[in-house]
Amino acid sequence: MPVIARALDRRLAGHRIVLFLFVSAFVLFFLAFREGVDRGYHHDVGSVGPFTYAVAALHAQNVHGIDGYVYLAPALGDTANVMTKALGWHWADDWRNSAAWVDEDLGKAFGQGTLPPPANTLEAPYDGLFPVGWGMDIGYVDFIDLAFALFGHNLASLYMAFFTVLLFSMAVFALSYPRSVIAASALVFLAAGLFGLIATNPDTFFLAHSLNSPNNPRFL
Repeated sequence: MPVIARALDRRLAGHRIVLFLFVSAFVLFFLAFREGVDRGYHHDVGSVGPFTYAVAALHAQNVHGIDGYVYLAPALGDTANVMTKALGWHWADDWRNSAAWVDEDLGKAFGQGTLPPPANTLEAPYDGLFPVGWGMDIGYVDFIDLAFALFGHNLASLYMAFFTVLLFSMAVFALSYPRSVIAASALVFLAAGLFGLIATNPDTFFLAHSLNSPNNPRFL
């Protein structure tokens, strides 16, 4: 009996360690989320070029019914600055400090209902259909589409979607390895690393590596 009791004690102690590690991981996760909000990362465009092209592609898809990760290029050029102005959006000039404008423009752009596609995309004010490019992954378009579907057409939806997907992944991982100290420790390291990245002074890390926000596709 003493042998069995000691074995049970060791097993219970192991379960307590695993539980403590999993709880620690999720506490660090929520601290990282809160730290990002306190620093205003939920209202940061992240990277104006990829964000503009992705939103333009979703606008062509959801408003004009043009699928295939393409956007209507303005006749004056397809740089992010020109595109935002041609579409009536305002965030290109001061995109790091224009979260309110971004939300307002997104609401107008996606709140106008379905419109027919242009009769001719090769004439002014357009210069053809361009594929999403400029070195960006079309997965970023899918991510923004998911974020808008879950949390609405606003900038904070990207931040919320990032943490929602990560939280879901962490929960599935924890449920898959409920008794593994190694798995629980790995989750702690992940959450601690995320908190460390977000809590880092942006002048010394985030901006230096173009990772100014979890909304930035380079961060994703």
